[in-house]
Amino acid sequence: MWNLTKMLTLFVCIGALAILVYRRRFSLDSIKSLFYITWFYYAFSVPIDLLLGIEVYTGGRLDRRLDLNLVTARPYITMVVVYYLLCAICFWVAYNIPPLPKRDISYKRYRVSLPSVWLVLLISGIMGLLYMSRAGAFSRQTRSLLLDQDISFKILSVMLLLARALDLIFIVVSDDRRQATVVMIAGTLLGVIVGDRTWALFFPLVLLMRYNVKINRRQLIGIAFVGFLLVVSWKTIYARALAFFTTGTPFYFPESLPYLSLSRIDATSSFRIFATFLKMGNSPYWLGSTYVKIPLAITWPRFLTDDPVLTLSEQYIWSFVPDAAARGAGMGFSALAESWLNFGFLGPILLGLTWGLLARFVDHKRRGLSFFVMAIMTIRLFRSDFASLYKNWVVLLGGSLILLMLLLRCVALLHRIAARPKSSCDMQRNCDRPADLRRVVTST
Repeated sequence: MWNLTKMLTLFVCIGALAILVYRRRFSLDSIKSLFYITWFYYAFSVPIDLLLGIEVYTGGRLDRRLDLNLVTARPYITMVVVYYLLCAICFWVAYNIPPLPKRDISYKRYRVSLPSVWLVLLISGIMGLLYMSRAGAFSRQTRSLLLDQDISFKILSVMLLLARALDLIFIVVSDDRRQATVVMIAGTLLGVIVGDRTWALFFPLVLLMRYNVKINRRQLIGIAFVGFLLVVSWKTIYARALAFFTTGTPFYFPESLPYLSLSRIDATSSFRIFATFLKMGNSPYWLGSTYVKIPLAITWPRFLTDDPVLTLSEQYIWSFVPDAAARGAGMGFSALAESWLNFGFLGPILLGLTWGLLARFVDHKRRGLSFFVMAIMTIRLFRSDFASLYKNWVVLLGGSLILLMLLLRCVALLHRIAARPKSSCDMQRNCDRPADLRRVVTST
């Protein structure tokens, strides 16, 4: 079976390289392209590392029930790769069959009044300062505990999300590319300040997709190489910089950065989780319960309930690494693993078909904020469970976008009312006089 993994990995890598050579310019212009890029990374980064003789990260003190570097893990690695391939094939079928409708890549015109770019920048700066003053001295694990236990920190997190949503709205709605670029930089810096890689990478992606920026092969290779180095060393450098700004600890470039590994960036955990479930035995066939019960249970704020429901990722770490969970540590999950737990062999097939239909629908409609919500969900798809995707990006981000858009629309309506020209009667001096008095004046 390991030979099969080698063949599949080499075949897909050669195909990806051929596409890169054939397409002189690369552009992120659809959910489909995001899906395939994300899928390729999560499906093949672990096999590529192993084929190159690079040790796959074992998760430190977290779950070590399956070491992907061992020969005994190779059958399960092959099974995971096959399931990824099935998911991608079914995505292609759902996206392309029946024939595609005419594609509309125009952007919606929102009747809202955008704030000035300086106000948006000021809000982002204030939120960055507030967050660092409140939580800058804490580790990421401590912040997770604060988010569960401290109401004031919850409020601060909501305010931070609203600031990010405002940045996203400005980039998408504005037609001024220069101002949108400035806001993108501010949003990216805010993500860096609070230590959130997802948002720090998402804002540049939004700008590229919003203005359909073309990237040639040389630029793409350079961006990929620099991005790889930054993401791999992100946690180490961020921890040193945070210690410098909060405690005055001298900052020095780490002598031993994490070893370079493609899967180390983000894919190891989700790949290992799925392989672990395959090793444990047959699917429990939950028949879709995690796609309905858990999302419905966590729609409302969990601090309002006496017995909060846990997502699959939270259940996993509390079940297998409870000491790490108690410290506030978190783990991603695997959308493929969740689909397999619900429907067995058919799970990844159904996941590919469902996401292909959603991507087809979104890609061929006029683009707006919902397009970018779908984009970030696609980026996070293969390392999340559905309830986490739903709560973080549909409920929280979607709700923030709707709230701000309503507010900006009301402001636009007030502006239109204030700018409405006065009637001809209002323009006359004697319009406010009683009717009989006007008649007297006129007759005189």
